[in-house]
Amino acid sequence: MELVTLSISEAVGSVGEQLSTATGEGQLSREFLAANLRRTASLFCPTTPRALVSAVDDALSPLCTDADLRAKCRDILQDLIAIGDLMEYDEVASATDDRPLDRRLVYAAPPYFVALTDARFLILGIAPDGIDQVPEEVQLLTKNHIRTLSTGDFPNARQLLLNHGLHEVPYEAWAKSPKVESAEAVISRMNKVLDASGPCGRIEELRVLDGSIVSPWYKDRWVSPRGQSGRFVGTRPRKFGADLWCYIQLEDGEAQSLVDLPLGRSLERGCDQAWRLQCALDAELGHPQTYLLTELDRNRGQIDIHTPSPNWLQRRWDCIGSRAGDSVFSYVFDLHEAASEAALLEER
Repeated sequence: MELVTLSISEAVGSVGEQLSTATGEGQLSREFLAANLRRTASLFCPTTPRALVSAVDDALSPLCTDADLRAKCRDILQDLIAIGDLMEYDEVASATDDRPLDRRLVYAAPPYFVALTDARFLILGIAPDGIDQVPEEVQLLTKNHIRTLSTGDFPNARQLLLNHGLHEVPYEAWAKSPKVESAEAVISRMNKVLDASGPCGRIEELRVLDGSIVSPWYKDRWVSPRGQSGRFVGTRPRKFGADLWCYIQLEDGEAQSLVDLPLGRSLERGCDQAWRLQCALDAELGHPQTYLLTELDRNRGQIDIHTPSPNWLQRRWDCIGSRAGDSVFSYVFDLHEAASEAALLEER
């Protein structure tokens, strides 16, 4: 075996060629980082989000000058979880003891595909041990963290994917959105669960979303309890991993009872249940959350939301729109699609 000395640009180019993705100049592209996270996940999963990000950051940081590399990897990891390449769940003690342990793990989803249209397929999941997920002759189109295959390039794309071992998931199942409920119904359902919970005692480093703070900026509404009474969406720390989402009863700023989110065995993320509940609480308080719909030109419209997005909405918009703007959640669509997506926001 002959050892060859490579420059940094040559090393990055070699990795990009192996992963069949563009690398970017100076700052590594989102496509390149997503491909590296998927490849690392195929070798490491199940593992913690922190360990997965650290493995990629440690490997790539000598090859670029991007000071925000770790933060970008964290963001893209959340995108991969949202789109369905990875799954995130609480670790449990054993197969017979389903009590959650004090950390979250990410798992690689098995390879599958979703038909976005009759001519365009979304490729998802991660094959184990770095194995190629699609046949060698197939060149996927990658944009950010999304991989697609078109029948324009491969007329028999569906059968080709099925023959290679990928299974098809119906679009309706993959992009399933929550049922239409009134704000009152959402709050009532959560209140019944909280009413049935026992006392929780004092919670250190608790933070809550204060419904009395009317601001379009999501971060401005997070506070440490100081004399508030009522029921709030909040987060509380745990020893390992990200903070836990919860619905909590406060009296004079002190925690009385709480339920952790997501409830029970739900496959939803805790943050998704929490954000939906907060939307309902805001609506009941008379200041529902808002969005901005802007007509950019005769063909395009942009929707801006200043609060984080639920999983189902990000999946949908990642496939029919393109990200833009400085809001927490901002996408550009064809003009007719922008109007229909705005109507969907109001309904859901």
